[in-house]
Amino acid sequence: MHRIGFLINPIAGMGGRVGLKGTDGMLKEAIERGAKPVAPVRAREFLQHFTTNHTEHIDALLILTAGDPMGASICSQFEVAYKTSYVPVSAHTTKNDTMNAVRMFLEENCELIVFCGGDGTARDILEVVKDRVPILGIPAGVKMYSSVFATTPESAAHVLSDFINGNVRIGNGDILDVDEEAYRQGIWNVKLYGICKTLVEPEFVQSGKTMIEVDESEILDGIAEHVIEKMDEMADALFILGPGTTVAHVASKLGIEKTLLGIDCVHAKKLIARDVAEQELLGLLGRYQRAVLVLSPIGGQGFVIGRGNQQISPEVLKRIGLENIMVIATPAKLSTIPALRFDIPEREIMDKLKVVKYFPVITGYHTSMIKMVQV
Repeated sequence: MHRIGFLINPIAGMGGRVGLKGTDGMLKEAIERGAKPVAPVRAREFLQHFTTNHTEHIDALLILTAGDPMGASICSQFEVAYKTSYVPVSAHTTKNDTMNAVRMFLEENCELIVFCGGDGTARDILEVVKDRVPILGIPAGVKMYSSVFATTPESAAHVLSDFINGNVRIGNGDILDVDEEAYRQGIWNVKLYGICKTLVEPEFVQSGKTMIEVDESEILDGIAEHVIEKMDEMADALFILGPGTTVAHVASKLGIEKTLLGIDCVHAKKLIARDVAEQELLGLLGRYQRAVLVLSPIGGQGFVIGRGNQQISPEVLKRIGLENIMVIATPAKLSTIPALRFDIPEREIMDKLKVVKYFPVITGYHTSMIKMVQV
C-alpha cells in the first residue's frame, strides 16, 4: 500500500480575489474584505477527481493527513483510507503546523507529500523534507511560481495516479517565492529558496516562471498600438488590464501608470479604476455593456488565468465572455511556453476552453499567432 502525506494550508490563496496579491501576514485584512477559503475547495476537487476517475488505485492508497482544518474532514468525505497523523493545536494554523505535520508524515514513511497551498507552503515543506521524498502541489495560492505544482486539481489527481502506477519520473523542482510586501507595492523580486524532489510530467506539472531579458521595445510598441487601436474601435467598452510588464507597456503608451502586479480598468483610454478586486470588477462590469480583458501569459508556464490574477473570478469571466479575452505576448515569450494554460475553479468554463482548443495571441501590430490551449 502506498503511503501519501496530504495537507492543506487553509488560508492559502484567500488574498487573491480581494486584490491583496497574497495572504502572508494579511489574513485579517483579507477576511475583512470578504475573502473566502480557497484551499479546502481545491483539495476537495482533487480528491473528487481521484476517487471518481482513478478508482483502480483507491485500495492501494493510505493517506496520512492532519487534523482540521488541514485535511482530515475533507478526506472523510470520500471513500479513501486515511489516518490523522498530526493534530494542529489551534484552528488558526501556522507554518509550524505545516512543518510538524510533514515531520510526522516522514516518520510514518510516506512516499510522496501532496499539499494544497502556494509558494509559501512549498517553502515550509522544503525546510523539513529537503530531498527525502518528492512533493506535489495542488494549486491554491495566489502566485505559485515554483515548479512543483500541478496545473489544476484534476491534473494533480492524474499525476498521483501515475505515481502509484510507477509511470512518472521523479526529478528536481525549484521552490521560488516573492517578497509579498514588495509584491503588493508592485515590485517583482523572485528568489530561489531551494531544490526539491518532485514529479516530472510536463503536461500536468508546471515549470517555474521564465523571465525574458532581450530588448523587445519595438515589438512591445506594436502590441500596444494594436490594443490602443482596439480601444478606439470599441470606445464604449471597458478595458480590463491584467498584471505584468507586457500589459503595463500598453498602459504606458496611454500615459497611464499601471499597477504592475494588479488589475486596472480603462474606459475611453482613461484610467477609471486602479488595483481592483473581484467585487469592484463586478460593479464596473454592471455599468458597461461590453468589456475586453487584456492578459499576457506567464513566461515559461503559460498561465493566462489562475496565477496571480484571481480577481478574475469565474463570475467575472462569465460577465466578460471568453470571446472578449485578448491575449498579448512577444514572440520570445511565446517561444518559452508550449501552450496557453487556464486554471479556473469553474467546470463549465474549463469545459468550454477544452472545446476552444486554440487561442489567438497578439504578437505585434496587426500580427497574431495561434497557440494551443491546455486545460
